[in-house]
Amino acid sequence: MRIAVNTRFLLYQRLSGFGVFIEEIFSRLVKEHPEVEFTFIFDRPYHSSFIYNTNVTPKVLYPPARHPILKYIYYQISLKRYINNNKFDLFISPDSELPLHLKCPSLLVLHDLNFMYDHKYLPLSDRRYMLYFTPKFLKHATRIITVSEFSKHDIEHNFPFTNNKVGIVYNAASEKFKPLSEQKIQKFREKYSKGKPYFLFVGVITPRKNLANLLKAYSIFREMSDIDYPLIIGGNKIHKYKEFEKELKNNKYSSDIFLIGKVLDEEIASLIGSAYSLVFPSKFEGFGIPIIEAMKSGIPVITSNVSSMPEVAGDAALLVDPYNPRSIADAMLLLTKSNDLYVDLKNKGLERAKSFSWDISAKKMWEEIEKTIGIS
Repeated sequence: MRIAVNTRFLLYQRLSGFGVFIEEIFSRLVKEHPEVEFTFIFDRPYHSSFIYNTNVTPKVLYPPARHPILKYIYYQISLKRYINNNKFDLFISPDSELPLHLKCPSLLVLHDLNFMYDHKYLPLSDRRYMLYFTPKFLKHATRIITVSEFSKHDIEHNFPFTNNKVGIVYNAASEKFKPLSEQKIQKFREKYSKGKPYFLFVGVITPRKNLANLLKAYSIFREMSDIDYPLIIGGNKIHKYKEFEKELKNNKYSSDIFLIGKVLDEEIASLIGSAYSLVFPSKFEGFGIPIIEAMKSGIPVITSNVSSMPEVAGDAALLVDPYNPRSIADAMLLLTKSNDLYVDLKNKGLERAKSFSWDISAKKMWEEIEKTIGIS
């Protein structure tokens, strides 16, 4: 059997949520199924570490697809031509986009519909592209995968023709996330937070992640408390976010707010594992991988009470109203004032993280692959 996989989000030391999903799932599948010939398709030169086994053949197609015009050329011309000319048994696209009119079955992974809910989430050209093409992607896909019950219901609600066509393959946290020794925690804190415990946000800096309200909440927390734990924000800014920039500039406690940029893959586990708490007040998530990464690291989590986040967190996190900075600040204050609550959330988080496993998700993905080929 020959399976082609769109792996353009496998970017060395720059794995986004899409990239983590691809790496964790397919690094397992290519080894568990050596009888299958996998072709990994990149849109730029790739790192050799992404060729996980001898049954993987890399292929680079151009152009690098980031702008909607280049995406159209990549998916609907370069990629479609390559797939249709090479007799694959299945094409898998884990990044929510798909060539139309393929000659083989296709399995589309659509992580969420965030682009439908707030025009601030994406530049106008990207949003128009997704609004126009997503219904077409969904109609042409033989089968669809998403990463939570919330996203499954959201897709089926907005696109009723997908009923009985959508399966779920949950995200999880890598094995590198685990509780750290006090010595390692203190060493990392000396590097990033002047040796102090710190609140942490990790993820891209974009309006959907709600960082302006997080900064407001941090200011409220500092006004209400004598605790001076810094706030670390790890991630690149990928969209214009004037409200965040304005709030950061005017924040009274800006000297204790550290923007450290994109965190290298080799440091992310230490950054999360050394935090006092993860504060993840996003307005919308299809899953929210940092929630599970923090829980698996033994770090209490504060997250939003909307979209998929309550489903992922269960009863193992403090849930807040992301639109109300005082709600976020109250949770931060509550956590610092009650050691019993802190320990309880730490233990519940460690247990909750066991519900999500990349090994289980890879097996589920293979079941979906078999369903997709069987449908055809």
